[in-house]
Amino acid sequence: MLLYSPKVTRMKKTSALIMIVVMMPAAACVSVSDALDDELLSADQAISPRDAGANDALNDELISAAMTGDSALVENLLDRGADIEARDDTGWTALMRASVMGQAAVVETLLDRGAALESRNNDGLTSLMWASATGQAAVVETLLNRGADIDARSDEGNTALDIAYDEGHREVISALRTAGAVR
Repeated sequence: MLLYSPKVTRMKKTSALIMIVVMMPAAACVSVSDALDDELLSADQAISPRDAGANDALNDELISAAMTGDSALVENLLDRGADIEARDDTGWTALMRASVMGQAAVVETLLDRGAALESRNNDGLTSLMWASATGQAAVVETLLNRGADIDARSDEGNTALDIAYDEGHREVISALRTAGAVR
């Protein structure tokens, strides 16, 4: 079950990259905890890797829980067998969803549990690029402190700093420049 799927439109206007992220309001999302089956979360029940249907449900719930900032549920789902690198239909991982939504605590949790910093979604953007695009300075700093590649380039050749400049996120620009990003 996919509770959240942004629609991304990119247009090049001269050298600037314009990104529009349309997100479903949080109030319109089904509560992640309500969407889970009580039996799925029982402490003594483990999910077998062979049960793909259950794993798909866990993976979808993990991505949704990351987006909504529910660190405890993220931990629980990972303990139950959710794949930390699972992707939704647009190639987004839980780390990307948490990053774009500014869920710094979940970002920390996912990184502590081994989430890959440099994964890219179907648009070729990393978690650092998405956090920069949406002005999530605390998440940008967390990702940088954990070793995110400040010089990584999108499929269009833009760095996180380029994206932050294009979107006018001064606090993110400052964090990136302090970490050594150059334009």
